Amino acid sequence: MEHILSQIKTIYKQMKSILIFIILCSVVFHSCKDPKNQEGNNQVNENRDTVLTDNTFQDSRDTSVNSYYKKSHVSIRGYVKNGANADVIIDELDIGQINPLESVVVDQNGGFKFDIDIPEPGIYQLRFTDKNIHLFLRGGNIQITTDISDIGSYSVTGSPESVHLQEMYLILREINNQTYAVQDRVEKLQKDKSKVKQLLALVDSLPIYYAAINKKKSERLIKFIERIDTSMVGLLAAFYLDVDENYDFIIDTRNRFEKICAYSKFYIQLNDKISSIVPVGPGKMAPNTVVDDANGKSVYLSDYLGKTVLIYFWTSYSEPCRTENLEIKKIYDNFHSRGFEVYAISLDEKKDPWLRAIKEDQISDWIHVSNLLGWDDDISHLYNIGEMPYLILVDNKGKIVARGFRSRELTANLLEFM
Repeated sequence: MEHILSQIKTIYKQMKSILIFIILCSVVFHSCKDPKNQEGNNQVNENRDTVLTDNTFQDSRDTSVNSYYKKSHVSIRGYVKNGANADVIIDELDIGQINPLESVVVDQNGGFKFDIDIPEPGIYQLRFTDKNIHLFLRGGNIQITTDISDIGSYSVTGSPESVHLQEMYLILREINNQTYAVQDRVEKLQKDKSKVKQLLALVDSLPIYYAAINKKKSERLIKFIERIDTSMVGLLAAFYLDVDENYDFIIDTRNRFEKICAYSKFYIQLNDKISSIVPVGPGKMAPNTVVDDANGKSVYLSDYLGKTVLIYFWTSYSEPCRTENLEIKKIYDNFHSRGFEVYAISLDEKKDPWLRAIKEDQISDWIHVSNLLGWDDDISHLYNIGEMPYLILVDNKGKIVARGFRSRELTANLLEFM
């Protein structure tokens, strides 16, 4: 039972990177509803009656202005089928902020209009009670057509980037649905005590599922970004690509938009994200990792240049990790004499269970290190680790050649890169 409880704890750690992705989506999309329950629609958590007391809302806006842009006028004309007398609010959206600008009431013929000045190209939303339409505005005349019973199925003309934004939402929504499906399977198995074996098997397969979801997400977003070319929505889409797996593409995208909109907030946000991340994907040099051993002595990864090194993240309480230990041990015994080392980084929080697991699994010949900080250890963030066990193979020149695989693939990787 102790192993099972530990595994349940590990499940949520394994979901870490996916949950971060979903949280980021919610930040930019501003309180999107669960797409499983209401596809295409967003929910606003503000008090509607309070918001509607002021028709202009100018006092609530962020007064900061981007001096590199001049104000542009936007004229929005809309038609809402069966929407007579509905309230519509237009909000300016920014990360973590909703700035209401103006409100109108849909007339008896279903029509409404907004005429506003915007300080720079950005994301705005038309808010209908608890449903939203997101737009990317930079000026001009825009027309919106929708139905009050299905606001999310809207059409927009006069704003190609608003169409692109709608497409990006669809891609991310479909990816979210795949993630939700995996999470639902885990939650159902957790509630059924007779399904312990199935739960552990699913936990063991989570890295495979998540890797497949991330791969599909990257493929679809890259094709989307390439297709929409110079649309600034490409910057938003690039923000949701996994940096380690798509570092070069993101850099190329950043550089391309530098010539187009280097002073836009979206370019600045993407550039800041890239600047704060050390690339640790295949083809990149592994950071000169330093972690303490059991005696508190710092052990540098660079000490093993000239050898092929498996950077292996694990914990003593994870059943899949303990199983992986035994498989990696067999491979280690076969390849160690040829210059193969295992740099095993434990994300345990207590020393005794860590050392006991090393002894029980007979893997004391490996290079064992741990800061005993659990998932709070910066080393897991440096390597962008979202699940365990996690394997990263580094060649004898210190370059990462593979990551995110399992022990069953290790022999093939060693034969290819040693």
